[in-house]
Amino acid sequence: MSFFNFNDVPGWLPVRGGAFPRSMALPIIGGAVDEAERNIMAPRALIYSAALTAMATAAQGSIDVCKPNGQIVPVSLMVLTVANSGERKSTAENVFMGGVRRFQDEMDVIYQAELSDWRAKQSIWDARRKAILKEALLLDQAEGGDCSGQLIPDTVLSFSSVFAGANPSLN
Repeated sequence: MSFFNFNDVPGWLPVRGGAFPRSMALPIIGGAVDEAERNIMAPRALIYSAALTAMATAAQGSIDVCKPNGQIVPVSLMVLTVANSGERKSTAENVFMGGVRRFQDEMDVIYQAELSDWRAKQSIWDARRKAILKEALLLDQAEGGDCSGQLIPDTVLSFSSVFAGANPSLN
């Protein structure tokens, strides 16, 4: 099934030097752009770019495309809007991106709470790890091991040998 009626292509494609098209093959998008144009009184092309930006942002995490070289990548759209000051670039963008920004704000609140929990748990884990390493070092020294007395934070000690009565080994 196709969303486009290719017999009407000349009716909705932009014409070089002409006015930006009034209608589009996708009526829901065209309706949203028409309403935004009436409400914010910005140039139609500027509003379309804001609508396309919002659609691409919403689709990027859900749709992958295959490039001609076979590489699979997320769908993406780069938009550059050039307009004079006062032509309502920010207003047009806010109309279509407002929902995305609210979602981002909600996700940021959740992320910050989860990050705070993770940091607390990481701090506890770090303290326990430090205590275990210190205990392993003391056991090694008490048994006359050849450990230099330096804790090596980026290595993993095999503590099973410590608790089995042998010297710890680096894995």
